[in-house]
Amino acid sequence: MDRRQAHVFGRPASAQRCDWRRRALPTVNGNVGEPRGWPDVAHLCGGLPDTALRRARLTTAASIAFALGVLPPGTVGCGAGRGEGGRLLLWIVGAREAMEGELARRGLLAEPLAALWPPAARHGVELILCGPEMREWGPADQRPPPRPLVRAVSGTLHSRLKDAPALTTEPDAMLLLNSGVGTLLLPLVAPWLPTLAAVLAMRAPCILTCYNASEAAGQEALLRLFGARTLLPSRQNPFAHAAPLPLLAEAQGAEAEARAAAAAAAAAA
Repeated sequence: MDRRQAHVFGRPASAQRCDWRRRALPTVNGNVGEPRGWPDVAHLCGGLPDTALRRARLTTAASIAFALGVLPPGTVGCGAGRGEGGRLLLWIVGAREAMEGELARRGLLAEPLAALWPPAARHGVELILCGPEMREWGPADQRPPPRPLVRAVSGTLHSRLKDAPALTTEPDAMLLLNSGVGTLLLPLVAPWLPTLAAVLAMRAPCILTCYNASEAAGQEALLRLFGARTLLPSRQNPFAHAAPLPLLAEAQGAEAEARAAAAAAAAAA
């Protein structure tokens, strides 16, 4: 396998939390855990109604599951992973505390990914969120696989590879979510160049997402300069969904108030 591999996708938007409970994987379209569209995602993630708010909350996990699922056979997920307990180890490079970090803490990243990507359901998944906008934290849940694990590393990937214990094992796959490198604007691209070099030097596929076809073309051009081998051409992400964080936070607050009111009414009854 070529040491430098990349795959470019369209945008997965961000999201916020909804209540989450792990469930057994049902069968969709004759295949266990293979979502073909949003109705399948709703079914696999607990069977709740397929609403715009629920799509906004699950778009990042669904987009990652889709990207991993269409990689060439044998690329990732065909056996036990490199993570703790044989979990599949995924690095999200350039993660942000207010985006991917918030999703992970609220159960809207690793858990739905395990429901939507069959290899993660079989082996478990370990996510490493690495970025200068992250703060360091580790998994609160230490139960064995297939229960997901999430860890966070603060700093750029290239600066933390030698001293961060969470980064000592090379991942099964890496993801750069809406990094901006495809714009080819120097202020955005320059800080990423050392990290891109480090990412593409590893024996793991790398998935990049962006906002539009122009950025996808820019990402592909930049990767060619690094000598990367593209596993698949860029394609539109069927699970992209707008997720304005203030609206999601407002909806979350309204739900919490409604639950509190219901609990108070039940106590008074």
